[in-house]
Amino acid sequence: MFMFCPKCGSKLKADALFCGECGEEIREIERTNSGEQNVKNSIEEKNKLEETNILLFKQIKDLEERIVSLECKQDKLVKIIGTIGEILGSVESSLSC
Repeated sequence: MFMFCPKCGSKLKADALFCGECGEEIREIERTNSGEQNVKNSIEEKNKLEETNILLFKQIKDLEERIVSLECKQDKLVKIIGTIGEILGSVESSLSC
């Protein structure tokens, strides 16, 4: 059975007193299964981060779609305002003496 560092999860020799990767002191109680638990916790944390990344990606895509929709609406409003300006100009010139 391998031991694992409780701090960084690195594989350790059975008689290790310190982790060769991070320098963490390995206590006798930790020699049994805390390293393995740390590896399991790291895997669970990685899975949660991946789920969070997926959710964030979906939110970004939704925001991008909303921005495109707003830009389209903005373009239409600019055209409408331009048309209203032209109409007002025509009305103003037809009312001039």
